[in-house]
Amino acid sequence: MPLRIWPLLHWHFAYQPGTKMAGVFKITEKLWIPWSELQFRTMRSGGPGGQHVNKVSTAVQLSLDVSGSSLPDEVKRRILSKQDRYLTGKGEIIIKVDQFRHQNRNRREACRRLRDYIVPFTIPPKKRKATRRSRSSVEKRLQKKKQRSEIKNWRKKPPKDYRD
Repeated sequence: MPLRIWPLLHWHFAYQPGTKMAGVFKITEKLWIPWSELQFRTMRSGGPGGQHVNKVSTAVQLSLDVSGSSLPDEVKRRILSKQDRYLTGKGEIIIKVDQFRHQNRNRREACRRLRDYIVPFTIPPKKRKATRRSRSSVEKRLQKKKQRSEIKNWRKKPPKDYRD
């Protein structure tokens, strides 16, 4: 019987104790967060599901305090400068997942969403290169505006003294 090797997903809880990656959540190849900085809360999820949904806490809320985390300062600054639905006023990322009926799957999905949220902030923004329009392009633009203005002026009603 051949030995089956399952591929390890890079956001999965695949890092076993005793390895050098134990206890960290991998965001990129060079960026990790200790699991101790992530806070998971479980709660009952809404929606259909019968009696089971009323007695089992399957929804997961993941929170990460950005300012108190071990993320690089540049990444923290970029995250905190953007205001969106995941970021609270206190500088905390909160992700709620109740997509699946199993707590582990919701936990994995929350980790995936957190990774997908943080990765774009790890890429430094491109610096804007100052450019200047050529004199001929500016003159052409003004000439076209003048022509368009004349065309629109022809659509207007003539003045009263001209009609009489």
